[in-house]
Amino acid sequence: MITIFGATGNTGGAAAAVLAKKDRALRLVSRHHQRPSDFSGTKVERFVADLQDTEQLRAVLEGATAAYVLIPPNVSVPDFRAYQKRVTRSVVDALASSKCRKVAILSSMGAEHAAGTGPIVGLHELEQGLRGLAIDVLAIRAGFFMENMLTNIGLIRGQGVLGAPAPAEAPMTLIASHDIGRYAGERLAALDWNGFEVVNLMGPALVTFGQATQIIGQAIGKPDLPYVKFSFDDTKQGMVQAGLPEQLADLYIEMYQGAGKNLLAPQAGTPIVHTETTFESFAQQVFAPAYRAAGAA
Repeated sequence: MITIFGATGNTGGAAAAVLAKKDRALRLVSRHHQRPSDFSGTKVERFVADLQDTEQLRAVLEGATAAYVLIPPNVSVPDFRAYQKRVTRSVVDALASSKCRKVAILSSMGAEHAAGTGPIVGLHELEQGLRGLAIDVLAIRAGFFMENMLTNIGLIRGQGVLGAPAPAEAPMTLIASHDIGRYAGERLAALDWNGFEVVNLMGPALVTFGQATQIIGQAIGKPDLPYVKFSFDDTKQGMVQAGLPEQLADLYIEMYQGAGKNLLAPQAGTPIVHTETTFESFAQQVFAPAYRAAGAA
């Protein structure tokens, strides 16, 4: 039995799909009553659980031999760091009292640092909490989700530019979220790690902010789309105006600052695995349709 947290999300859903094709017994866990996708030919149990509730997590881990664990995004909480700490404590306590001995976690590049990386610090704390247990942990330190670029659609439509608080030549370790889930699913099927293993996951190549702008521009029929480097203050103001809590906006600014200090690079001495999806295919198959749909709304 493999328990998948975030089973209705991009990575959890993709991991579950891989395991379903291999006819593994699955326990799919989501935060809401949205029903995870059906998988034919597989023994599937479905649960709704709050990852901040230790007793609920103990229930979904009962009898599981392995689990896929993550801290779900939650932009509605006023104190995101406190939320991360509650989820981490709940997950660690539930695993400590379970017989589940193989855990793959969705982490991030930069999670080896205890400070200076914004919301990634919460993943550092999750990694450290699991290190203290007698279990085998696979820390999948993913790059920057390609899907995060979708937040630029409003900016492009409203101001005709794409921008971020980073130089155009700054590189990004972009990765498609479904590639993360597929990788996690394959490793969970194999259960081939021992101790604490770190793997850095990213797409086929680094992409700079300037290159990403050009690729998106071509995909949406705006080949001259300009890239603008925003100030940190302007970026924060835009995030807050878009509805993000101020604390979370500050954390994202700290993350950008950390990236500028090279804190979000793969940790020295740990392996890098490149996945298949290129940013060009993402721009054409995901970004461009979403951009057109936003215009039709």
